[in-house]
Amino acid sequence: MTATPSTTIASSLRDEWLALACAGLFGVVYWTFWVDPAILDPTNVDWLLDNTDRGVNYLGWALFRDTPWAWPLGLNPRYGLELSSSIVYSDSIPLLALPFKALGGVLPRPFQYLGLWTLVCAVLQGVFGYLLARRLGAGTEAALVASAFCVAAPVLVARSSHLALTAHWTLLAAFYLYFGRATRLLPWIVLLAVVAAIHPYLFIMVLAVFCADLLKRHRLEVTGIPRLLGNGIVAVAISAAIMWSIGMFVGASPEADGFGYFKHDLLGLVDAGRFSRLFVDIPNGAGAYEGYGFLGTGIILLALATLPAMGQLKRISVSEIWPLALVVIVMFVFSLSNAIDIAGTTVLTLPLPDALARLAGILRSSGRFVWPAVYLATIFVVLAMTWRYRRYGTAIAAACLALQVFDMAPGIAATRERATMIAAAPQPISPLWAELAQHYQRVRAIPVQHPGLSWHYASRVAARYGMATDSVYLARVPPLAEAQQRAEEALSTGAFDPGAVYILDDAARTAAAAQARPGDLMTVIDGRHIFAREGCVSLPDLCEGSPVLTLDNMGGATAPHRL
Repeated sequence: MTATPSTTIASSLRDEWLALACAGLFGVVYWTFWVDPAILDPTNVDWLLDNTDRGVNYLGWALFRDTPWAWPLGLNPRYGLELSSSIVYSDSIPLLALPFKALGGVLPRPFQYLGLWTLVCAVLQGVFGYLLARRLGAGTEAALVASAFCVAAPVLVARSSHLALTAHWTLLAAFYLYFGRATRLLPWIVLLAVVAAIHPYLFIMVLAVFCADLLKRHRLEVTGIPRLLGNGIVAVAISAAIMWSIGMFVGASPEADGFGYFKHDLLGLVDAGRFSRLFVDIPNGAGAYEGYGFLGTGIILLALATLPAMGQLKRISVSEIWPLALVVIVMFVFSLSNAIDIAGTTVLTLPLPDALARLAGILRSSGRFVWPAVYLATIFVVLAMTWRYRRYGTAIAAACLALQVFDMAPGIAATRERATMIAAAPQPISPLWAELAQHYQRVRAIPVQHPGLSWHYASRVAARYGMATDSVYLARVPPLAEAQQRAEEALSTGAFDPGAVYILDDAARTAAAAQARPGDLMTVIDGRHIFAREGCVSLPDLCEGSPVLTLDNMGGATAPHRL
């Protein structure tokens, strides 16, 4: 029986969908190596609380879910009070934080979506790696190998503690759209809008690829400049509206210190760090972890093998590739910052005008901009191998992939143990807080600083008992002067917030004792000095049986007591 064209097409589509599913499965399998699947349990939050980045991601969301809706939608005043900004600056992935907040009334407590997020990112990494390779002309088997290399990229596993930045699939998706054969604005608008609600660094990278795409359309399709500008303005305007709605433009100034410190080293593409037992760990600067860009053992070997055959890439015309190459090179140069390092030693420092330095400070972790170069190199190296050696190229690439995974195994195991795995439970919170939360609505800390005094502990208390707190950690330093002045006045005049429980350092505890009144609560809970105006009046049972101490003999008392 002879196959008809329709059955042939159906079979081809079925095979393509099967291959796509396999690419997604690569993501699932690899994900199980570097995380514990138990993090998918939405009520399991302990794994988030043993790490600064993940702790911020979760605690920002936990307080956001009970915050009344306001405009912008991402405002998060419970996480920071006067120092607050929005859900953006706790890196809680607004793309998910907002819809899950809308469902907050039916969700369990506690609840986290961050484990699911890491799995979705791994799946999409495999899917878009495959789609990109196919769009560039790879056969099914070669595209699957390229997909697996994208999933096994050391730069992805290295971001396991910074959950929003595991969305490297957005870069692959941008490349996929760039190499499309027809001008399609809507997919770009969708991608840019989605990335805008994930993380600003990824948004800038994707936006750069979009600009390269506009330039390519102008050159290849002779698209008029007015139309291109119109397309660009529409896409950027929609993205800006998304960013405004999630609160990206409220709170602290986006400028920050760190440009020239959080950078990529010139040897970073071959600096294995902890993700290789064959390549050496090259010395680098203290902030170079943000610019980690190791290509992987397999990709480096493939690159060396295919270097003489790079002419095979002529399948992609220079006119098609040069706009993308230009923006990727610019991003790579930016990743080096103005203080260029080789093996951790600064060999060249370029002075920047103040205005340019402030602008660069908005993207202070410039090292992250090496990622587009890493993924583009990964895809093209695999394709060059399969194009150059038609019979054995895919098998050789697959063998190099197996070597890369084997080489990374110890680093992945260490990541599993240290980064996103089920760790020891965090420090218990005293049940005394449950009683305090019945009468007080806020947890404040003196001194006012950033990160806040005992910010992790204070935020956990606030999240567990439905309180708000000004002791937080945010991606950008909030304005502190007004809050610091208010705290100083409280210590000097006794004008404490009557609806707050204070966590104090030693100096603030001494100053607060001088302003204490009869009925105030001063105690130590979970090893921290606690003060609450009229705490023993509101909660007599809490202080019952404790000695009535005077300011003179209070000393270092640790039991709840009246004043």
